[in-house]
Amino acid sequence: MHLNLYVCEIYAGDYRQIVEDKGFDFVTIRPFNCLCHDRKKRGVVGQQMAADTGPKLIITSRACLVAQMPERDDANTTVLVGSHCFHDYVNEKFIDYIIAKGGYIITGGWLLNWEKWLFLGGFNQTTARQFYGETCTELVLLDTGNDPGIESRLAALADYIQLPYRMIYVGMDSLTLYLSQVINDWRQVQAGPSEKSLQLDELKKQGAEYAAVLHIIEAITGYTKKRDIIAKIKELFLFIFGAGRVRFLEAGDDDYFDSYLAAEFDDIDDEFKIDADRHYLVVKLSRYGETFGALEIGDFQRPEKINDYANFALSIARVSALAISNSVQYELLERSRDEVAYISYHDALTGLYNRNYFNQYTSRNEIQPGTCAFVCDIDGLKRVNDDYGHASGDELIRGIGRVLKKAFRESDLVARVGGDEFYIIVPNCQFNTAQTLKQRIAAIIDKHNHDRADPILKLSLSVGYCHGDEVGGSLTWEELFHQADQRMYTEKAAKKSLPD
Repeated sequence: MHLNLYVCEIYAGDYRQIVEDKGFDFVTIRPFNCLCHDRKKRGVVGQQMAADTGPKLIITSRACLVAQMPERDDANTTVLVGSHCFHDYVNEKFIDYIIAKGGYIITGGWLLNWEKWLFLGGFNQTTARQFYGETCTELVLLDTGNDPGIESRLAALADYIQLPYRMIYVGMDSLTLYLSQVINDWRQVQAGPSEKSLQLDELKKQGAEYAAVLHIIEAITGYTKKRDIIAKIKELFLFIFGAGRVRFLEAGDDDYFDSYLAAEFDDIDDEFKIDADRHYLVVKLSRYGETFGALEIGDFQRPEKINDYANFALSIARVSALAISNSVQYELLERSRDEVAYISYHDALTGLYNRNYFNQYTSRNEIQPGTCAFVCDIDGLKRVNDDYGHASGDELIRGIGRVLKKAFRESDLVARVGGDEFYIIVPNCQFNTAQTLKQRIAAIIDKHNHDRADPILKLSLSVGYCHGDEVGGSLTWEELFHQADQRMYTEKAAKKSLPD
């Protein structure tokens, strides 16, 4: 099936070249009159499209009158509307940047007949100089590289209206990718299964041309660590631009980053800045209004091409910002997982392990030779809660928690398993060491109590233990702790000062 592709006459040459280069012999480029300069041709354009009853695709912009023409509304017509006439050539943010800096953007197709367009616009030299002088500060040509004589025409126009000019090489890659995708999407809708297979092969071939760059971009989006993302970004700019210096400045709580942006950007809302004199550019890494940092890129192998690099740098910055945003979310998720895991296995009051962790440990681990079990119970906790309130009781529990942390090793399992009860598992414990550990607990409590005059803050703990070697290692965890628990209650019953 044949496709008529309608584009403004200014851009028809570039589109026609791509269609020929890509071998799209089923596509015919149909230029329509540029209505920006000659609105009287609207009827002619409408008749042209209405007379074409076959499949047609119209590429235009929001500002173009073609976008509002009723003549294009039929089942065989597909209309693609961009923000600018030349949005297919270059990143839209880059276009906005040039315009914000006072640039008046033109393309090779317009420049080819610039005298005609000025005439149709009603300008003579005097009015043209007045209009452009009030509208912009310079002419900016998006150069596709197809016309070797284009700079001489640009110089002639600049001299005619008395404005400086510059050329930014954009090439044909962006337009080629865009148009190829548009045409192949249309073919996918129209084609049968066998033709779709051939189209898929063609798309794979096109994709291979960009494999090296896309591989690095894919790596950027796949990393979850910010340092890995930044390292890949540096590799990408070195690979494409030969940039010898890529510095990442991270947004933070201090004032340095904000001061840096204020010094580099005239308008803090700008996404990037080009310093052609010092041969470097700065690109912000932002997503959904949040700025994660900025890339300062310089020491290019070809510094005269810095304006050409900015468009691609902005696209890479967007991918990088997405990757960094994802890494931030990943870190938050990991932190949340760690926090959930900590909460599920730790006692909120003391920071010790809780019964949940203790039960999992004893269900997954057998008693090893040299294991000793301790059971500790706070003396007088109920009386403190009843007489002084639960806040005082909580402080008593926290105090015992600190005592047990000091008395035992980090490798020992110390858990609060109930309101006033603590279980401890000490692996690789000599039989005589168990009594030493009990004495250490008592010594730490004595020191704590000696430093405190308030009787409410004084600690008392009943301790019982059972060493696995006492019974030849034949006990279960439950039996081992039952023995320790019985000895703890024997000690508690013997105490006279703080009855339970």
